[in-house]
Amino acid sequence: MSPTASLLRYADGWLLDDPFLGGARELSINNGVLWDFLCRLIELGSVTPETAADVAAAIGIPEAVVGRCLDSFRRAGILVPVSSRVSAPCGGPALQDWRLANLTVPADYRDPSIVSSDLQQMEEFAAAESPPAAYRQWPATLRRVRLPHPVHDAPDRPHYVLGSVLYYSHAVIKPASLGPLPRSLRVAPSHGAAHPFDLTVTLYSQRELGPVLFAYDPVDHALVRLPADPVSQVPIDHARIAVHLAARRVQWRYRASTAYSTIFLDLGHLLGVMEAVAESLELTLAQVDVPDQAPIAVDVEDLGPVLSLRQFRTAQEEEESRTVR
Repeated sequence: MSPTASLLRYADGWLLDDPFLGGARELSINNGVLWDFLCRLIELGSVTPETAADVAAAIGIPEAVVGRCLDSFRRAGILVPVSSRVSAPCGGPALQDWRLANLTVPADYRDPSIVSSDLQQMEEFAAAESPPAAYRQWPATLRRVRLPHPVHDAPDRPHYVLGSVLYYSHAVIKPASLGPLPRSLRVAPSHGAAHPFDLTVTLYSQRELGPVLFAYDPVDHALVRLPADPVSQVPIDHARIAVHLAARRVQWRYRASTAYSTIFLDLGHLLGVMEAVAESLELTLAQVDVPDQAPIAVDVEDLGPVLSLRQFRTAQEEEESRTVR
């Protein structure tokens, strides 16, 4: 057991109070068998795989899931390795933020044993269920519009501004992997390199006299024309970027509710980078209210709910491109 943690009974519930983690947080264990398992482990004082298996067998927990139960307790900071030396974390801003949010201090992946344990767990997951792709792969038959690169291409290229905003906020800089799990490295940071979002872009087409919908391909840095009609209108010379949730990229690896808060941290990273790029290009990036339960378009499969909408004017780049032509 964590040498600095205490379980406190409060208002018909239980709190895990640990000064090492920065304060008390409520334990939400609604499963009676799992709660009984935890209470019996606490009575042991020191837990080994053998004693945990004996306790689990006594209360009817299947042997195959004992390891996952213990992993959940470790992630919550209730169980810690006997060999670990608990010391107060340094006063760095990052760790302070985790403590203030009453979250477990992040694992130190400089420790080879932690990396090995993670990879072993993901191999077990992959044996039962294929991991999700690192990004949405659209059919090759859909028409694509290549976007200019913000560094290698000239600023007078059509859609240079739009390409810069999309590239720096969401483009795949380098593919990566964590064991069997595909991941990607991008400019905006992401917990576990999950990047659990897909982007769509709505533009006004003067040829079609109405809005058209594109998906952003972060690998090819291109817009993919989707065969769907956008629900909302977009002014001429404007672009509207929608951030869609791809939750399975988080769910497949982190199978505990405590991981979902990282989705909103990642969303803040993405929007923060997007706003910084817009500011550097002297754009006004306006927030658009997301309609309740409204889709971004009809008949578009595999796009998650919209978490955020941002809109900006691209008239300057279009005027420059017409002047060059």
